[in-house]
Amino acid sequence: MAEAVDNADVVCCFLTQEYENSPNCKLELQLAQKQHKRIIPCMISNRKVWKPSAGKWLELIVGSIIATDFSDPSEENIQEKTNQLIDMIKNQTSTPKIEPIPTSNKLCEQIRLNYLRRNSIKRILNKEKRFPIEHSYINLSLLGTKEYEEKEKKLKNQDEKVKQERQQNNQRLHHNEIIGTFEEIYGTKTAIDVKHIFAKCNDRIKKILILGRAGIGKSTFCQYVTYRWAKSELWLEYKLVVLVQLRKLTNNRYPSSKKYSMIDLVEREYFACEDLTKDDRQFFKELCDKGQVLWILDGYDEFVQNIPEQLKDLFEYIHQTQNHILTSRPYAITLSYDVKMEITGFTDDNIERYAKQFFDQIKNKIKNASYEGEKLLRFLKSNPSIWGIAHIPVNLELICTFWGDTDWVETKTLTMTELYDNITEILCRYYLRKQNINHRLMSRKEVYARCHKELQFLECLAFNAMETNDIIVSPTLIQKTLKETDCSLANHPQLLNIGVLRSYDHKPTGNQNEIDKQHYFVHLSFQEHLAARHLLRILMTSQNQKAIDFINQHKYNQRFILVFIFASGLLAQVDYQSCMNLFWSSIEAKPLDLVGFKHTKLIIECIDQLGEHELFVQRIAYIESICLWIDICIRTRSNIIFENFLASFKRTISLANDPLIQNKLIELIDIADRCYHLKSSCRQFLDDSLYLKEISELVKTGDYYIGDRIWDFIIELNLSKPLPGLFSRMFALFKYDDTFWSSTYRIFKKLCAIDETALTDELMEILVSALYDKNDIVGCNACLILQNLGEKAATPKMLAGLIYLRQHSSMDIPGQACRAIGTMGEKAAIQEVIDAIMLSLQNERRWVRQDACWALGNIGEKAATLEVIAGLLNALGDKEADVRKNAFEALAKMGEKVPKDKIVSRLVDIHNNRKSNTKKHTCEILTNMDAKVIMTELISELREALGDEDSSIVCEARETLINMGKTIAKKEVIDVITDALCDKNVKIRTQACFIHTDISGQVVRKELIIGLMDALSNQDYEIRKMAHKCLEKIIANEVATNEVIDILVKALYDENYEVRFNACVTIGKFGENVATNEVLTGLVKVLQDEYLHVVWAACEALENIGEKGATDEIVNGLIKELLNVYWDERESACRALVKMVDKAATNEVIVGLAQALHDIQPGVRILACEALEKIGEKAARHETIAALVGALQDEESKVRAMACKVLEKMKEKAATHEAIVDLMDALRNKEQDVR
Repeated sequence: MAEAVDNADVVCCFLTQEYENSPNCKLELQLAQKQHKRIIPCMISNRKVWKPSAGKWLELIVGSIIATDFSDPSEENIQEKTNQLIDMIKNQTSTPKIEPIPTSNKLCEQIRLNYLRRNSIKRILNKEKRFPIEHSYINLSLLGTKEYEEKEKKLKNQDEKVKQERQQNNQRLHHNEIIGTFEEIYGTKTAIDVKHIFAKCNDRIKKILILGRAGIGKSTFCQYVTYRWAKSELWLEYKLVVLVQLRKLTNNRYPSSKKYSMIDLVEREYFACEDLTKDDRQFFKELCDKGQVLWILDGYDEFVQNIPEQLKDLFEYIHQTQNHILTSRPYAITLSYDVKMEITGFTDDNIERYAKQFFDQIKNKIKNASYEGEKLLRFLKSNPSIWGIAHIPVNLELICTFWGDTDWVETKTLTMTELYDNITEILCRYYLRKQNINHRLMSRKEVYARCHKELQFLECLAFNAMETNDIIVSPTLIQKTLKETDCSLANHPQLLNIGVLRSYDHKPTGNQNEIDKQHYFVHLSFQEHLAARHLLRILMTSQNQKAIDFINQHKYNQRFILVFIFASGLLAQVDYQSCMNLFWSSIEAKPLDLVGFKHTKLIIECIDQLGEHELFVQRIAYIESICLWIDICIRTRSNIIFENFLASFKRTISLANDPLIQNKLIELIDIADRCYHLKSSCRQFLDDSLYLKEISELVKTGDYYIGDRIWDFIIELNLSKPLPGLFSRMFALFKYDDTFWSSTYRIFKKLCAIDETALTDELMEILVSALYDKNDIVGCNACLILQNLGEKAATPKMLAGLIYLRQHSSMDIPGQACRAIGTMGEKAAIQEVIDAIMLSLQNERRWVRQDACWALGNIGEKAATLEVIAGLLNALGDKEADVRKNAFEALAKMGEKVPKDKIVSRLVDIHNNRKSNTKKHTCEILTNMDAKVIMTELISELREALGDEDSSIVCEARETLINMGKTIAKKEVIDVITDALCDKNVKIRTQACFIHTDISGQVVRKELIIGLMDALSNQDYEIRKMAHKCLEKIIANEVATNEVIDILVKALYDENYEVRFNACVTIGKFGENVATNEVLTGLVKVLQDEYLHVVWAACEALENIGEKGATDEIVNGLIKELLNVYWDERESACRALVKMVDKAATNEVIVGLAQALHDIQPGVRILACEALEKIGEKAARHETIAALVGALQDEESKVRAMACKVLEKMKEKAATHEAIVDLMDALRNKEQDVR
């Protein structure tokens, strides 16, 4: 027998109960295993009757191998399984033994796994929401800086500049100059890819200093880069990246009794509960000596103030000799670095990506989320002040949060004042939540009332800083304001942390006391909004003279302009309406601008914020004054005056829709028309002297310049409700000058973006006439405008004009006309239009043919006549790829209308083409076709396409087969895909699993489960995601057969750790449905796995299994995991125990949970409390009560509150002297939940 094993390549064993009981069979199979022979088990018995006993010798050897099933005695099955066995023997190769990861590599691997677990971050405001770290990094940008200190001091220097000019009675420092300083720090930046930051380092030792203000994202940066390194996406030249949170390097964690080395640091931070071996230490030393370790030292500013003496030499050694990145706030740095980087706010592109991501994440909560995101971006870009603050991440989250919570059916417009008021409310709610105060049912008025003292302080502080012209708020001013508002940090400890103030401490040593630090508002616009609120509050009191004097003194000072704009907007609110007349009378009081220009600019922006309020009786008089200045500025020859006046109008939202202003514009357009007529027509009828006299008169009155100015003025207005006749007069001017139509296109595009109601019949008639114009640019721009309007412009006259343009001699216009028709969709599906497009399919210019195909596709099924199909089928053979592509897409959109029997042979021929682009688009067409006529040949072709190198082709082929499998080709597709489950090509096997799951209902084969588990380890994230979805679908159908369970059990014993991990994940998804003795025994085994993420997955599986898994072996295994070095394993074990304690409240469990109350991870301590609460009185042991009493002093309020609940459950058994004393102390706790 031994000789036979020695000479064999493969050992087949036929498993029966007799075989398991045979000592000779045992010796034979054990020898085969020892010699690493390939073992093929074959099951003779029905598994429901007998299978290898769990934990015995046979199961230990073959338990992880899928057996060939001979239990069905039918001749057909015996023949099939025999052939299968023969094939396995013929194709055998020795099964390689997976060697354990060497100890030295294990050190790197465990640190890498630690980084991979930290794959998401919390939102700034809603800590319960998390999103992937890859997505969150758009919050950050890196830029190379020159001498950072110069820039860091600029804000302070700007403050000093203000003070110097104030001392010289010179108030000419403009608001924009100060805003510019903030925007330089927080505004638009040019990003540097983190992959390339070491390119700036010229020395052998790479050293980079990364600076950033508080809350800007330095720690997020560290989490991001370590995660990407762990995924092998970044800095592959380093075998190990070690992230050290410097704030953790304290005397408590690093006692002064010894000196520390670099490996000691790694061991303490990453291997706290196990000792590194001598080999580990030597391996790490070799990596450091070779320069293959990168240190990331995060938070130098929190470390430099209290560096433990025993760690100073170590830090200095790393700083001098090791490759490293150091992060810090700017003020704390005294170290010298040649390469400095800065973590800044968002770039313009970041803002757009963040808004898209934000609204994509809430698409299930609000309708048209994507549209709302686009609408927000348009609003931001049209408001320069708001666009500036949106570059700060927390501000953009505030804006997005507010925008997503707003009912835009009710809210038609949004002023800047309303936006800031809503952001203030959100910040107050966030502040209340941090105080554990439930705010969800509070109205805005109630929220403001609850935060009255805090708001009063901030408003007063903002106003005081404005009065003294301070950008940097000194500690003295803070103290003065606290006294003025009768507010104290003792009663309101989070007063400076509501979200609009930032501390600024330029001293090298830093300062721990917040009140002794200098502060500044995160953006001046927040300061100005709060100051405006305070201004109106004073104006409503008996001491309003202070506010009146402030208005009189500063109303023309650009530094204060936003204060008055915000104040005007606030007057629309009920709380401030009582001082409306006093505010406007103060604005009109002396001193007044003698010329009136500055005064009018102030009025323009103020009344735009206030709107048409019924109490604002002065509005008409102000509008008439503005109209006068419109006339003056459009006639003026001074570009400076015109541009300055226009700048104020550009910042308005609705003022341009006022009828008085639009009538003024119509009046000026009529004058411009007369001027153009004179200049172009009268020249030939008048002699030179008379002509020059007429022109001279026009120049004197200013009428000569109106035509040039009026366009520049109107283009920049937010004009969404034009009066009849306004645009017809404007566009009539194009007969004098072709360039008008370039401006016309800009106006129309802006109107499309603002409000559909602005597209009046008058505008449509103008566009129709433009289509027949002899000037090419007029017709081309008209087509571009129609492409933006889409189906709204599909009138008979418009379609007739576009048909006319099909024969235009211009190179561009025929194609643009086709695209304009295409955007009208089904509304363009009339025979004359379709005939015209069909003629365009024969055009000699490729872009015209391309646009014609595109238009037919957009019209869709209503265009699917036999002639159109024939034309598109012919276009499939066009020499130009773009034409073929659009023809494919057009056929795909026509779906069931396409006569498949006439084109399928051609499609199959094209599909066999070697070019991937034609293959992909063929798949797309076939997805929308009836499968009857393309059964055999095409299904076979698509099966092979599942293994294509091009992922887009694979995707299209999969979707095509799924679509066919769900219709009348179900049997044929399932037959082919079932066969593909055993294909040699792993790509085909994986895709076959996905298709089979989607179309086969509850018919589950073992090959399917094996394939899906294999796909869970695929490097492609999309494949792993689909595998999870497929398993969830199977589980949703409650398909947990004995065969499936058997596969999962064997996988738990597999040599490959990824297979064991995926088995745990799958078991976790099935939950209690697979809680058999065999499964639980296997999970007990993997709780001791050498791979930590396998242990973690086992704990998660047991948590989902719940009480059914509460065996002694399981519970003991989980108790051991409570001592695991990794907190997430400990937390997972604790979660599982919470689900089991009702049935497993043993002494060992209670002791283990009591020990867990001392865990360094708050989540573990909270879960331990939760478990003990469920156990109740039974847990009232001396060590448990002592641990709970200690938990009453926990730094986490939730732990303290939970500890109180547990002691309550224990009743009188917990009434020790220590417990009573600490509970009495807890009654005075500032946290409501604890009390």
